[in-house]
Amino acid sequence: MTNPIASPTAPTSNAGSKSTGKTTSAADQQDRFMKLLVAQMKNQDPLNPMDNAQMTSQIAQINTVAGIEKLNATVESLAASFEALQARLTADADAAAATADTAAKPAAGAPASP
Repeated sequence: MTNPIASPTAPTSNAGSKSTGKTTSAADQQDRFMKLLVAQMKNQDPLNPMDNAQMTSQIAQINTVAGIEKLNATVESLAASFEALQARLTADADAAAATADTAAKPAAGAPASP
């Protein structure tokens, strides 16, 4: 009989919660998972050990979660860069439009062009 331990993919009280300001990194989660897995292996029933497929599946799950977190960080970085670029392009377009408006208006006292 194996010793039941919390699922490695189950959310923790502070994981994914941005309101508390304390989110765990992928490395922290992976470290905690490995400690739990080692504890589970040490405390398992020697007559009924953990199945290799089960252990492999759990390791694959934590690696998948870590990969998804890295992907999310990359997408957030790209989104921030895109927003900054968009703001700069908008400012440049506004400046160009203001310059064009100023150039199109005749100077005070100058005759209007036909």
